[in-house]
Amino acid sequence: MTKTAELTPNVFGAVKCWILSNAMDSYGPSANLDAAWHAAYAAECQLFNVFFKQFTAEEHETYREFVKWLDDSRMWESDLTIAELFEIFVENL
Repeated sequence: MTKTAELTPNVFGAVKCWILSNAMDSYGPSANLDAAWHAAYAAECQLFNVFFKQFTAEEHETYREFVKWLDDSRMWESDLTIAELFEIFVENL
């Protein structure tokens, strides 16, 4: 991937869904968390049923590399916006 990678609306939406669904692993059994878990599951479904189907080849590559970086660095847990995280990601390419 090159430094010209774009944070398209599809990539942005998919990364947002990935971050929300990634949080499902931290939820334990509790009636208070049912709504949060449901929202995370819905985000994961949207990721597979909407965004992955709409991706261009370039968007798929950008998403895959960006999410790998987010996961490896644990930066998805930061309080930075997705756009700010993407800027850091592109700078480190």
